Amino acid sequence: MKSTLDVNDVQNRIPTLEIFHRALLKNNFYMPSFNSSICSKEFMLKVKDGLFWVPKFEQVMLRPCPMSPKKELIVKAILERFEEINWLSTGWTMDAACQANKDWLLAVLSTLHPSHRYFAKEYMPTPEELRVIDPSVSLKRQVNN
Repeated sequence: MKSTLDVNDVQNRIPTLEIFHRALLKNNFYMPSFNSSICSKEFMLKVKDGLFWVPKFEQVMLRPCPMSPKKELIVKAILERFEEINWLSTGWTMDAACQANKDWLLAVLSTLHPSHRYFAKEYMPTPEELRVIDPSVSLKRQVNN
């Protein structure tokens, strides 16, 4: 018999989100850093319930990408790969308010698509791939000048 926990049970049995995150790690989920904004209670509950895919540690295949593009392009590549392998039903979404760190995103991409061009020996990001579209960055530059 499979036992499941509802949100109230999780809140009662797991005192903090950090402990919940550690429990997922102990259960072999390759989770983003706890400090990443993607690690919300909702996200972690979906991972636990199998409604949101993250790789297991034994699935992770790291590939080098010393000069990576901006995060948005890595997320786009992951979503494109999900579409190619018909995994869009995994609920994997990403927006500006909910992001994982770049290293974790690259690990996910290399696991899903080890031959992606970002991992090719000759890959060099274009200036557009490196440009970060963040209004606060350009505003700070204008204020500081």
